[in-house]
Amino acid sequence: MDPLAIGGFILQGGLSILGGDAAAQAARRMAAIRASILEMNAKALDYSAADALARGSFSESMARVQGGQKVGQQTTAFANSGVDVQSGSAQDTYAATDLTTELNARIIQSNARREAWGYTTKAQQTRLAARLALEGGEAQANEAMLGGVIGVAQAGIPLLRIGGGGGDSGAPSRPGINDFNDQGL
Repeated sequence: MDPLAIGGFILQGGLSILGGDAAAQAARRMAAIRASILEMNAKALDYSAADALARGSFSESMARVQGGQKVGQQTTAFANSGVDVQSGSAQDTYAATDLTTELNARIIQSNARREAWGYTTKAQQTRLAARLALEGGEAQANEAMLGGVIGVAQAGIPLLRIGGGGGDSGAPSRPGINDFNDQGL
């Protein structure tokens, strides 16, 4: 065996392994960066969900305050026009205003919850994408390392002289596909 060929094999194999390792590390780093960015986006979505609930709570409270003010204005208007504020008509008006106020408050609350749910769902999807980015990076890293090992194997094949590099392997001879064509079959 030629010492120069062996040295070349060792050098080529070492470079192949180093290249595979460098590519694997780069794949892991890129995956970690992607996952980090996605996690930051998920946190921003969590904050948006909390903000939607807080805004909804505030707006709901304001709707109730405005409903109370409306009842006060109605009471004043009835009293100024000489209507008994405790009469059936006035009470019916107050009840309708209270009902409308409660309906508005619940609509506001429902809308805020739906908005928050949308943000929360998107945050969960973003976190899943971050996990998938890490797993994809690990798969790329493994592929790069395997490529380095394959490079070593490919560099070493000529040194092994597989398949009859000039000597008798002791295996019985079998006809190949071209042997039949040479015989006119």
